[in-house]
Amino acid sequence: MTRSHRNEDRGGEHRWTFNGVEYPTRKLMCEARRAEYVRLLDEEGMNFTQAAHAVGVSKRTGKAW
Repeated sequence: MTRSHRNEDRGGEHRWTFNGVEYPTRKLMCEARRAEYVRLLDEEGMNFTQAAHAVGVSKRTGKAW
């Protein structure tokens, strides 16, 4: 399972992390999550619930994307 979170313990710098990659803004991290969600649906053949769970969002959020 992938995780995303905000790292605040890095000397005052705020970085967003998803799949082990740090993003300078939340917007960029969310774009990466959306891209991964779509990839899981298209290439891996997952259903909405499985793909949403894999990227760490609710099924409702995933379907809205």
